[in-house]
Amino acid sequence: MPDRRPTLADVAARAAVSTALVSIVVREAPGASAATRERVLAVADELGYRPDTRPVPPAQPQRLLGVVFGVQHAFHGDLVGGLYPAAERVGYELALSAATPGRDGRRAIGSLLQDRCEALVLLGPPVTDGVPGRARRTAARGRRGAVRNRAVDVLRTAGRTVPGDVSVVGFDDSRLARLSHVDLTTIAQDATAMTELAVTRAVARLEGTEVGEREIVVAPHLVVRGTTAPPAAG
Repeated sequence: MPDRRPTLADVAARAAVSTALVSIVVREAPGASAATRERVLAVADELGYRPDTRPVPPAQPQRLLGVVFGVQHAFHGDLVGGLYPAAERVGYELALSAATPGRDGRRAIGSLLQDRCEALVLLGPPVTDGVPGRARRTAARGRRGAVRNRAVDVLRTAGRTVPGDVSVVGFDDSRLARLSHVDLTTIAQDATAMTELAVTRAVARLEGTEVGEREIVVAPHLVVRGTTAPPAAG
């Protein structure tokens, strides 16, 4: 077998200098004395070192989508659960960053930009101040909603019956709304359709694919459960 090709490290070790200094010499960049330059070049010639002139391939995209979600919104958990398979189907991974009472949306977004996410999916009110234009352009936004079972505890504590005295309707239809002890009538959003659209639109923007409608409204539907009833007679 032929001997391996000498490297910068080999030259540096033989010349008793750093690899950075060898790199300066072989690139003919300023920063090395004439004596050091002469010694390094002599060692390189002795070892048969030749700089690698092959072009460096461009860095491959990470294929990483960032997701900002609110920990206080139960429906965001449903959306995150749908984003994973939607991203996997198009060969992307997710990086999550939570917005909390002590960590606002800007900080959540900044964390994802440091991770070099290629696009952002923002669940909840859009936060664009201080976000670079490219990230803002590739962001997909979901609506925010919360289960109103608390819109139920207050009424019952006040001596009102639900739905006997007051009907309560929530929005989103998260997993919490479907719990038997909550049983909340709600306007349901299609989490599967929303997450699929969010991912495909973000990826389309990244890949330069033309899209028709700039905004798509996924129609909700009413799910009647135990917190609503016709008004009592009399």
